[in-house]
Amino acid sequence: EAEIKRLHTLGQHRRIIGLKGFTDDGLYLERAVNGDLFQYLANHPTTTVKRRLIWYRQAAEAIAYVHSKRVLHCDIRHRNLLVDK
Repeated sequence: EAEIKRLHTLGQHRRIIGLKGFTDDGLYLERAVNGDLFQYLANHPTTTVKRRLIWYRQAAEAIAYVHSKRVLHCDIRHRNLLVDK
């Protein structure tokens, strides 16, 4: 329930996955077709530095937005960063 409230607090942002719905079983989020960053890098070990820097910038944008909404994410890591394209 707290996570749902936080997602509503954040609203929509192009760097944050959207909440599609929820049930007693859990949350339904937008689909990230490439999974998390850990999985993606394991499957694509030759990802260029340029591509990785783009992701770094995008993650920084998302974190800055979250902080601007006075929300603190205490578990930022590659398994919690989703890759949609």
